[in-house]
Amino acid sequence: MTTAESFLKKHSRTHKWLAITLAIYSLLGFFLITWQVESQTTNLLQKRLVSKSSFESVYFNPYTFYFEIKDFDIKTASNEELFQPDNIFLNFQPSSLLPFRFQHSELFISNIDLYFGRESETENTITNLIENWASFAARSDNSEAEPRLGTDSSKITPIEILTLSASGFNLHISDEVMTTPRQTTLSLANKFAEV
Repeated sequence: MTTAESFLKKHSRTHKWLAITLAIYSLLGFFLITWQVESQTTNLLQKRLVSKSSFESVYFNPYTFYFEIKDFDIKTASNEELFQPDNIFLNFQPSSLLPFRFQHSELFISNIDLYFGRESETENTITNLIENWASFAARSDNSEAEPRLGTDSSKITPIEILTLSASGFNLHISDEVMTTPRQTTLSLANKFAEV
């Protein structure tokens, strides 16, 4: 028996466990994390802002720590557009997970459409979102739910973004208060932010 054959025979159990671990890590990274992001984002927006959200696709590579969302669409409960970036790219730095902080080497958002509407003198898109958030906070304060893991405000996980850039920003404004309702779109510079 050659040394290579004896080595493989001696360490075959280790190789099997390594292959199983790698397969589980790949499944968790490629499928579970993307599903978790979609479901948590949808639930969070629905509960806190009474908004609907949809994605064309969510992708995460657990080996390169590259994260991408395509065609993210947030609408109000009455199905009015609120926020629509075409793409969100996020590069994590895996070494940053060790000291329990999230460090991103780059966050890039492209083709952002933001919608603002004024329905009355005192009611607009922002006031509606604030009221929804405040009513959720009031419901949370009144509920007798048990504290969940990770809800201790003294242990907030720090998030650091080294490079933030965005391009293609469009602000859509509608005003129903004026005697003649108006709608306009303000398009800002192609690349308006880089930090």
